[in-house]
Amino acid sequence: MGTKYAGKNLLVCVNTGTYAVPTWTSIGGQRGLTMDRSSDEIDTSDKTSDGWKSFLQGLKEWSLEVEAIIETANDGRQTIESAYNNDTRLDIAVQLSGSNIYRGYANVTKYNFEGPHDDAWTGSITLKGDGALTPVSY
Repeated sequence: MGTKYAGKNLLVCVNTGTYAVPTWTSIGGQRGLTMDRSSDEIDTSDKTSDGWKSFLQGLKEWSLEVEAIIETANDGRQTIESAYNNDTRLDIAVQLSGSNIYRGYANVTKYNFEGPHDDAWTGSITLKGDGALTPVSY
């Protein structure tokens, strides 16, 4: 049986160094992470499919949705803000207990805030993949 992990041990980090010598900086205040990987469907059904649809896997895509309490002085959040404002892509990693398990380039496609009267100031960040999200190690 494989090793099991709690979701609290997963973090999204941005590279604030170089690709060759990365400095992984976490996005502060993370509460939730959703990774979405999907692919297009290419319909290959024809008259000889015996009435059943047939598909091939098409182009793949990935995204990360990060929910966080806003920490204004956090370098990771400031890097996200800068990338969003300047239309630059990020080198990101998903880490498990401090070790990279995925790495890829992404663009910030959504950067929302919520400031309810009776709760913490929170944000939602969507990072849309630019190319492959590569498994590093487990």
